[in-house]
Amino acid sequence: MILDLEYRPTERNGIQENNRKVIFDLYCTSDDDSHFIIEMEQLSQN
Repeated sequence: MILDLEYRPTERNGIQENNRKVIFDLYCTSDDDSHFIIEMEQLSQN
Protein backbone atom coordinates (compact mmCIF):
# COMPACT_ATOMS: atom_id res chain seq x y z
CA MET A 1 0.00 0.00 0.00
CA ILE A 2 1.29 3.49 -0.85
CA LEU A 3 1.40 5.76 2.20
CA ASP A 4 2.98 8.86 0.70
CA LEU A 5 3.03 10.23 -2.83
CA GLU A 6 4.95 13.23 -4.17
CA TYR A 7 4.38 14.57 -7.70
CA ARG A 8 7.30 16.04 -9.64
CA PRO A 9 6.25 17.29 -13.08
CA THR A 10 8.89 17.62 -15.76
CA GLU A 11 8.15 19.01 -19.19
CA ARG A 12 10.27 17.99 -22.18
CA ASN A 13 9.94 20.37 -25.11
CA GLY A 14 11.16 19.23 -28.50
CA ILE A 15 11.96 21.49 -31.42
CA GLN A 16 8.79 20.48 -33.26
CA GLU A 17 5.32 20.31 -31.72
CA ASN A 18 5.01 16.55 -32.36
CA ASN A 19 8.21 15.93 -30.31
CA ARG A 20 6.83 17.50 -27.14
CA LYS A 21 5.84 15.42 -24.15
CA VAL A 22 5.19 15.77 -20.45
CA ILE A 23 6.64 13.36 -17.89
CA PHE A 24 5.38 13.08 -14.32
CA ASP A 25 7.54 11.30 -11.77
CA LEU A 26 5.63 10.00 -8.75
CA TYR A 27 7.86 9.39 -5.74
CA CYS A 28 6.18 6.81 -3.49
CA THR A 29 6.70 5.45 0.01
CA SER A 30 4.98 2.18 0.86
CA ASP A 31 3.70 0.88 4.19
CA ASP A 32 6.90 -1.20 4.65
CA ASP A 33 9.00 2.01 4.14
CA SER A 34 10.11 1.00 0.64
CA HIS A 35 10.66 3.82 -1.85
CA PHE A 36 9.94 3.64 -5.58
CA ILE A 37 9.24 5.87 -8.56
CA ILE A 38 6.36 5.61 -11.02
CA GLU A 39 6.86 7.50 -14.27
CA MET A 40 3.91 8.59 -16.43
CA GLU A 41 4.25 10.16 -19.85
CA GLN A 42 1.81 12.20 -21.88
CA LEU A 43 2.54 12.31 -25.61
CA SER A 44 0.76 13.88 -28.54
CA GLN A 45 -1.22 11.49 -30.72
CA ASN A 46 -2.97 12.00 -34.04
